[in-house]
Amino acid sequence: MIKVKPCVAIEQKIFCVRKDNTQVLYKKNKYAIPHEAQRTTDRVRIEEEDGVLALYDAITDKFLCKYNIPETEGNVLCLDESVSHVKTGVEQARRLLGNEDIAIKFMDTLAVTNKRYYPKQCSNLVVMLNYVSRQSMLEAMKHCFMVERYSIVELIAYLIYRHGKDSVCKFCYDTQLSYCKRRAEKIKEEYHGNPKD
Repeated sequence: MIKVKPCVAIEQKIFCVRKDNTQVLYKKNKYAIPHEAQRTTDRVRIEEEDGVLALYDAITDKFLCKYNIPETEGNVLCLDESVSHVKTGVEQARRLLGNEDIAIKFMDTLAVTNKRYYPKQCSNLVVMLNYVSRQSMLEAMKHCFMVERYSIVELIAYLIYRHGKDSVCKFCYDTQLSYCKRRAEKIKEEYHGNPKD
């Protein structure tokens, strides 16, 4: 008689890749798919087992990558392909912004003033840095310190003021965009005065 090991069911689900073809949303976290699969993969099968997610192309069944599931929600997890391990939004934002004093100060202030949403806001920063130059982001951070408003929304509003709404359309939700446009008008008034006066 052959002893058979009991089989534990592995949770499997199929997900569509986001329209920018780079991430999958799973249980309130976003997971990046590897760069080489972004053009060819539009559906991803996810297997969850023992706190680890394995991502596969749902059509070809090709293995894509693995992630440790974070304890918090609202993270954007990305593969750092140069070192082959996952970085959280916080780590990746700090790496992308570098050792600039204003960036370090902004991130530290964000951690204190927005403690609950800090990982999510760092993940948003990472997404923004895909579309906005590092220099523009540092300039927006300087503005935040001038007006003592430390949030992603204020960064977006400043970017609209400086570069127009098209500069933020790829990463800004419609409802967020309408608020940020109004805030950008206020920023313009703060810097240039109200033309009605």
